[in-house]
Amino acid sequence: MKVIIEKTNESLEIPKDIDDVIEKAINGVIKHFCIDFDLEVSVLFTGPEGIKKINKDFRNIDSETDVLSFPQFEFETPGVLNQHVFKGVLPLGDIVLNLEKIYSQAEEYGHSQVHEAGYLTIHSMLHLLGYDHISQDDKKIMRDKEKIIVSELGI
Repeated sequence: MKVIIEKTNESLEIPKDIDDVIEKAINGVIKHFCIDFDLEVSVLFTGPEGIKKINKDFRNIDSETDVLSFPQFEFETPGVLNQHVFKGVLPLGDIVLNLEKIYSQAEEYGHSQVHEAGYLTIHSMLHLLGYDHISQDDKKIMRDKEKIIVSELGI
């Protein structure tokens, strides 16, 4: 498993415990789905303006958000990967995290910044694996998966 963590601005300070929980969450999701081949996930930390620009450029939505997910593949069945179509390290996709939203939502929801960063990463990983929350049924399935994985990882 290769996790690439970058930031849009060198002045962004990523606390070690948040950096650690990002890797823990990514690896935990991979383990939950029993994926046993090499994957690559790119994580980009940015701030409100950076994520707003990315959201506008790629999704045509002119607003700030907490996390964006850019999967490399479409799935027939969420969470089921077939490596036979790819040799080597499979680039699963990209995650963009708004560091300021991690801080503000942690305060708003009354839990730690580490928990919020871990939860958002799990949420984003599920998107990379084909899950979505557009319909109410899909939202319930995705939320149930999030709760299970958060519990498994003790985040």
